[in-house]
Amino acid sequence: MRWFNFVGWGMLALAVMLDEWLYLYLWEEFNVGVVVAAAIYLVVAIGLSVWGGRSTDPD
Repeated sequence: MRWFNFVGWGMLALAVMLDEWLYLYLWEEFNVGVVVAAAIYLVVAIGLSVWGGRSTDPD
């Protein structure tokens, strides 16, 4: 695994922890901007956690 994979996993772990807070406190005031920002955040986190990067093996 590369460093950006660990960053992605850390972002996903943070998202799981913040999910409950966002659901309880921000759902009352539904804001499309927060939903879009959260979706972009999760796409970046998933992309970083599964991205393989460049291969170091010579072909």
